[in-house]
Amino acid sequence: MNLPEFSDGQLWPKTGTNLYAEECWTQSRVVNAGDSFDLIYNFSDVKRGDVIVLSSSPISETGHIAFADIDYNGSASMDLLGQNQVNPNPTVGHIPTVTSISVSPYFLGAFRLKSWTPTPPTPSVTTGRNGRLPLIMMTRRLLNNGNMI
Repeated sequence: MNLPEFSDGQLWPKTGTNLYAEECWTQSRVVNAGDSFDLIYNFSDVKRGDVIVLSSSPISETGHIAFADIDYNGSASMDLLGQNQVNPNPTVGHIPTVTSISVSPYFLGAFRLKSWTPTPPTPSVTTGRNGRLPLIMMTRRLLNNGNMI
């Protein structure tokens, strides 16, 4: 899947007449969601990976769009992955950063990719108190490799 998509020769996502980031939600959320995204209306429903849309705030007079880098955790602030969230570096310009931002007062909504499925956690290996495999497992490995089992 390629996002953003071209449709009828026009690049999505759409904004509004002012080309403000917040207009992706306030004026064009249904068009932008299309068949690919679910609309998230409540800040408390935000999950890591959602595309957050903020209204005018100290970050930007025209709104802001960034990825949630954590699930909602009851705080008004959230770690967001985005660009232009901090003062630009004079050498390289605006670089993507993960920044803790006060989101709740400025939250307009979020887009969640319908095909998104979080990667399940990698199972951990059980180790003994000293960080090594328990003796029984080590013995089985040694015996199995030596074909004694």
